[in-house]
Amino acid sequence: MILSFNLDFFGECNSVISSYLNIFNGSFANIKKYDKMPMAGALNINGRGLDMVWRSTLDIVFDNKHLCLEMSDNILIAMGREVTFNKLLYNPLILITHNRYNYIYNLFGLIYSDIGETKKVLNENIVDRYGIRWSYRKSDECGIYYCLEFNGFCSDVIKYYENAFNIKATEVVRYKDSPCNAEVPSVGKDKIYSAVLNFQNGNQIYPLKLSDSIESALTGSYGYDPNALLFYKNKYNPIFTLRDKDAVYLSDSFNKLAIGSKLNKSFSQNEEGVLSGSLIDKYGICWNFVNNINDF
Repeated sequence: MILSFNLDFFGECNSVISSYLNIFNGSFANIKKYDKMPMAGALNINGRGLDMVWRSTLDIVFDNKHLCLEMSDNILIAMGREVTFNKLLYNPLILITHNRYNYIYNLFGLIYSDIGETKKVLNENIVDRYGIRWSYRKSDECGIYYCLEFNGFCSDVIKYYENAFNIKATEVVRYKDSPCNAEVPSVGKDKIYSAVLNFQNGNQIYPLKLSDSIESALTGSYGYDPNALLFYKNKYNPIFTLRDKDAVYLSDSFNKLAIGSKLNKSFSQNEEGVLSGSLIDKYGICWNFVNNINDF
């Protein structure tokens, strides 16, 4: 199965893809512009809009770890319409692990070339020019991870996803065993410092890193609010797409996630005859399911 994270841009998606392809050696992309969209004419997409990105995937690779970003330009922008916002509402966090500090220092210098002060950005998770935050952690195992952070209830999230996706979390570290142990009081020591869910496609791994915030560990808080199920951190619904050839597995996972969730589209055939579905789970994460690894 392949896990990707979805991002919607506002006319600059071509630039985003080109920039990251130049920064990350070995990365690769597939791009379809709006001129290939069957409904482009009916939607009055023309001129500059036809050159915007309709669909794309960008794979950034560290060893056998993959970060797949599924990116597009907002269709309203392609149609020449006005929108009430023109930047990402949520700034996703990407963690890179590596054992060579000099390599990371140079890499972050490229990512944040418009800011400079590489030492500062290495320590503060600053947003880059495209709205993404990049973080570094020294490790002998090189990797790249999309990160989700929760307010003290990450243990519940891990169990929920382990059951739904039939994946066992690895590298589970609690704050009492982390570098933050000394500053975390007893009420927060069992909070999750870090855990990883590995979605695998052959020998390619698409890891998702989960954690509790340091604030929840310092206060021992449990911030799950059943009245705000549809918004991650009360701000946004991060969107993931999960692709697999096994329709039975996808259907089973979808049905498990659907309990307590908001259903956007049942797991059924779409207009192209491909089984797909969409929901927002009870922790505010949106999941798209597609029964085709190569549907791009």
